[in-house]
Amino acid sequence: LLRCTYGGWRGGLAAALAYLLAVTIGDNVAVPPDDLAAVAVSGLLWRDLPNFLVFGGIGIGLSAVLRGHERNVARDQVMLAAGVRLLAATTREEIDRTVRDAAADLLADTGARADLLPYETVPAGTRDRLGAGHPVRLDPAERAAAEHALPDGTTEAVLLNLTGRPAPDTVLLITGRRRLPAAAMSRLASLATTAVLAGRGLELREQLREQAYTDALTGLANRARFGDALAAAVLDTRSTGRPAALLLLDLDGFKPVNDRLGHAAGDQLLRVVAHRLRAVAPAGSTVARLGGDEFVVLLTPEVDADR
Repeated sequence: LLRCTYGGWRGGLAAALAYLLAVTIGDNVAVPPDDLAAVAVSGLLWRDLPNFLVFGGIGIGLSAVLRGHERNVARDQVMLAAGVRLLAATTREEIDRTVRDAAADLLADTGARADLLPYETVPAGTRDRLGAGHPVRLDPAERAAAEHALPDGTTEAVLLNLTGRPAPDTVLLITGRRRLPAAAMSRLASLATTAVLAGRGLELREQLREQAYTDALTGLANRARFGDALAAAVLDTRSTGRPAALLLLDLDGFKPVNDRLGHAAGDQLLRVVAHRLRAVAPAGSTVARLGGDEFVVLLTPEVDADR
């Protein structure tokens, strides 16, 4: 039973047959040689064969149960590993690749394959259903419309939206030659939901990072971002000898504007100055507001030296 359970049905049958023959012959070792074969066959048919069939069937059943459990554990491990990688992803492309690879691992025993498909190639009639966020199984008409994007012999095609938005850049395409079981569809839906959450987390981190490095009033780089840019420029100048330039500016007479016209007028003046600085600053330069009415422009070696 153990050999059948852990070695598959072929190993189980071989082990059971060996046990059957050993018991049959062992029980008849005292029989005269002339009758040994007849007695062995008789014992095989009438006594040991039913035991062999019963215990062999039990072993095969246990083997199927155990193998199903092992596959479920392996799929759970794939989902867990994918979730960890998705939460640590730093780009949208990394999220898409992680989901594609995880889906391929989940569907390895079904013969299906997973690919990333540009949204523009999705049939127009399918896009409305795809925006809902759940897996979309293509009907025969939709498969015919998307035939150019499907492998030959495809009889099952499922699309998943990995962003949760109506028009993503790419979608996940699952194709196969047989219908996907409900358990596989459920895991794919969970994987897509995790990808949506990971994408929103990535966008939130990017927004927070942008807010941390952007002056809220003018939209220019703030002191923190300017400090990083200045440190990088100094390192580049020291290692390559290429020059860099720094322009420090402040507004004369800014305090009277605030005192006479109010802070709203002063804020509007700062926004106008920031817009004009950004318009005239060379491409590749860093324009920042240090605070109050103080601005700075960092010209790196990428900027034309004459300008």
